[in-house]
Formats: sequence, C-alpha cells, structure tokens
Amino acid sequence: YLKHLLEEQDHAKWLEADLDRLGVERVFDYRAAMLAGTQYYLIYHRDPALLLGYMRALESWPKPLDVIAKIEAKYGQLRCLHYHAEHDPAHTDELDKIIAALPDALRAEVEENEAQVRSMVLCIAQTFDQEEL
Repeated sequence: YLKHLLEEQDHAKWLEADLDRLGVERVFDYRAAMLAGTQYYLIYHRDPALLLGYMRALESWPKPLDVIAKIEAKYGQLRCLHYHAEHDPAHTDELDKIIAALPDALRAEVEENEAQVRSMVLCIAQTFDQEEL
C-alpha cells in the first residue's frame, strides 16, 4: 500500500488542475462517497486486504494511449489520464500477483469487492454518458 500511495501522490492535484483547465465544476457525488465509505468499512471492519479489490477495479481499465491521444487532441493535455494510461497496466500486473498469493477465502472477498466496485463505477459512468458530460 505504501508503494502505491507514493506512486499516486499528487494525482488528485493533477486531476483538479485538468478539470479546472477544462472548466468542469466539481460537485459532491454521493455515489463516490458511498464507494469510498464502503472501502473504509471493509478496511476497518473486515480486512485491509480488501482494498486490493478496489485498487484492481480502478487500475485495470486504462484507456489505450491512442484513445488518450484523440481525447487530448480535442481537449489538450490531460496529465492524470495520460499518466494512468501509461502506468496502470503494470500496476494491474503487480496487484494480480499480490491477490493471487492471498488465502483462498480472502482472495474471494477481494474479488467480490472488485466486482462491486466495477458495478458501481459502471453505474456512475452510465449516468455521465446520459448527461453527455
């Protein structure tokens, strides 16, 4: 977790800068809060290893660099998005190795958490698509 934390350092600032440059208004999203709150609960009341499912769900969907290039041609450089497109495949490989080494029961819980996170992210993304953001 500490290694990954260091790798993600300042990415929230990069994302904020990208959003500010694009003129995107940031609003509080209850669905995102629910997603984060679930992870908090799992870490403190089940097992900290369950956060691996959350991480894997978010790290395993990077956009291909050719898609990023098309997006950036339209909107300009998007530092956070570009960085993750380049680095998340390696992060996913690392997470897969760590998750594979877990005891079966814990691995099953991590995989269930990943499935739930994916489901919520897809639900949120569909809302954005409908709003044509």
